Amino acid sequence: MPAAYTDFWSAYGTVFPSKRYQAVGKETGKTSYIERFNCTVCTPENLTSS
Repeated sequence: MPAAYTDFWSAYGTVFPSKRYQAVGKETGKTSYIERFNCTVCTPENLTSS
């Protein structure tokens, strides 16, 4: 079982070992977890502070 699901961007194949990820279409919903994480990490601090 893959550890991560990605879209079909070709760079993923050079970064991740093939046994650790699987390319899937966004319509499957399996990429939403990493997309949500990336948005959380990339949100500027000034937008998240009260």
